[in-house]
Amino acid sequence: MNFNYTIDISLKRENIFPWIANPDKAVLWQKGIKESEIIKETPERIGTTFKEVMEENGQELLLAP
Repeated sequence: MNFNYTIDISLKRENIFPWIANPDKAVLWQKGIKESEIIKETPERIGTTFKEVMEENGQELLLAP
């Protein structure tokens, strides 16, 4: 599965990445995401796993490893 999003934001990367890397904020900026939860978090964030519930056309889809 492959998802692509493009958003133009007039801020520096240092201000953006901590915000978009937070799965709790996914419901605020990703269309259709109803719920997001970290399953396993690693200190360096690489390898962190999470699940999301997405709604499209009235159907819910669970996105999880």
